[in-house]
Amino acid sequence: MRWTPNGRGIVYIDYRNGVTSLWLQPLAGGAPKKLLESRNEIIYSFDLARDGSIAFSRGLRAHDVVLINDAGKPSGE
Repeated sequence: MRWTPNGRGIVYIDYRNGVTSLWLQPLAGGAPKKLLESRNEIIYSFDLARDGSIAFSRGLRAHDVVLINDAGKPSGE
């Protein structure tokens, strides 16, 4: 779950019948509002930007991974 940027609601993940959705529940009450849904892949995590845009991950596949060793050290040491 995440607070909305304006603090007026909570966004949460709901998984039912093979469909993952993000929903907004306003703190003032009323019915939740569906923000988006994914029928092909499960939404595992999400975050909200200040402008209201949503970033989310739909899987656990890792590819094109880069390992950075000794970050911050000048080259040649």
